[in-house]
Amino acid sequence: MKCAILSVACADQDLEVGIVLPKKALEIFEQEAAIDLIVTDQVMPNMTGIQLAERVRLQRSDIPIILATGYGELPVDSATVVRKLGKPFGQSELARAIGDAVPQEGPDTASARVAAH
Repeated sequence: MKCAILSVACADQDLEVGIVLPKKALEIFEQEAAIDLIVTDQVMPNMTGIQLAERVRLQRSDIPIILATGYGELPVDSATVVRKLGKPFGQSELARAIGDAVPQEGPDTASARVAAH
């Protein structure tokens, strides 16, 4: 269900979506310079969303990261700044979070590539 909501919301915003596990997301991120945004869950196998964000920010400190979580608070031991998206969320909340996270450059902007879980 989360994947369906993500795909629909991103299609409405003309975004290309990839849904992968955290380790694969890191591999793709290291090879693909055109990723403009990461949407990740906090609770995932082998790595949390915060851990993924920390690893990504070592390579690109400017990339926006949206962390979907059902927890009220983000971990206090992390200095990594992410945008929190509370779960459950709907298409409009996801679209708003993406719109807030990714700067709009105008009608000729290329489609964003999104790595997500």
